[in-house]
Amino acid sequence: MKIIVLTVGEPPLYDESKRLHRSGILSHKLSIKHKVEYWSSNFFHQKKEYFDIGKYKINKNLNFVSFPSLGYNKNISIKRYIDQFLFAFYIFFKLLKNKKNIDLIIVSMPTCDLAFSVSLFSKIFKIKYIVDVRDMWPDIFWLKFNKKKFISLIIKLLSLPQIIFRNYALKNANGITSITQDFLEWSTKKNKNKKLLSNYFYLSPNNNFTKNLNKTFNDKINICFFGVISYSKFDFKTLIKFLNTHDSNNLIFHICGDGDDLEKLKKDLSKYPNVKIYGYLNINDLSKIANISHYGLANYIPTKDFNMSIPNKIIEYLSYNIQIIYSLEGSTKKLLSANNIGRYYKSGDIYSLISVLSNLSYSQSGALYYNFYKEYFDKDKIYNSFCQFIESVYEKT
Repeated sequence: MKIIVLTVGEPPLYDESKRLHRSGILSHKLSIKHKVEYWSSNFFHQKKEYFDIGKYKINKNLNFVSFPSLGYNKNISIKRYIDQFLFAFYIFFKLLKNKKNIDLIIVSMPTCDLAFSVSLFSKIFKIKYIVDVRDMWPDIFWLKFNKKKFISLIIKLLSLPQIIFRNYALKNANGITSITQDFLEWSTKKNKNKKLLSNYFYLSPNNNFTKNLNKTFNDKINICFFGVISYSKFDFKTLIKFLNTHDSNNLIFHICGDGDDLEKLKKDLSKYPNVKIYGYLNINDLSKIANISHYGLANYIPTKDFNMSIPNKIIEYLSYNIQIIYSLEGSTKKLLSANNIGRYYKSGDIYSLISVLSNLSYSQSGALYYNFYKEYFDKDKIYNSFCQFIESVYEKT
């Protein structure tokens, strides 16, 4: 089978210093049995940086192809919308040129523009496609303003093209995949096709580095945070209140990541010697932090989209045998609490966070959290099942 895997914003396959994301890992797995081309924009969303345009041979069955992208500086911006539309338009014509060499397309959503472009092409030329839904686009933009009905309505009206693109792509797909059961149910509501095949496959980090499964405690507890530095996505305000009002000398916080609010966070936490802010780290340096950490802070603001998800950072903590402090409800809380994994606090509630952080254990847990990761989020298990699903879509729809 000849497969095109299409996405935007992920790191290039040829750069081993970058952690592969979902499309990259899937492309490698598929290339064991199939001819695969992984198409991407040449813009890495996480770092807001460009990489080389061109075609790169990764192995005998896998090529990585990067195409020009306008790029953007802010996650929410007009320039990002223009970038996504232009790239989707460009890809449509690239697909036209390659239509004789394509049996199946797997497109990630977001973006809605790219998924629509694939669906239109596939409809015309009778080529099967799968949409991998990873986020609640564009709903997340107006849901943030639910308490401000007028603003929410305006944003929804402005998002109408995206809604139409998304619904068309999902309605006509041969297969739909997503990252949790909750997300899958939301995604498949758009498709009434009786032949539709659908399934969810958890996120799983491409994390092959040596792990310290036997954490040792001295007189300090190390807590790491891996993620985007954004006050709109993470509950840093409650953490700051905790540090302002409570003795935390026995805790060392290691905050790793980049984002629009990095400088603000540095300023807000500058007076605390037990808080270390590193900015963006490559996988080698991140692994060093993970291997000394006892707890991982997953202080997400529990918006509807995050509550439907089990974010990659939570899974990454578990892969390093790190206990989790989390604020999400929904899919994450359901899974973790059912297995007595993690410590939940209510987002925005200083007393809830104090209760958790003041009672962290110094006791050893063996490989408890790593074993939980292996049971639910093991990369080989997930992506082997993912590949089998993709093959079944091609054969049965």
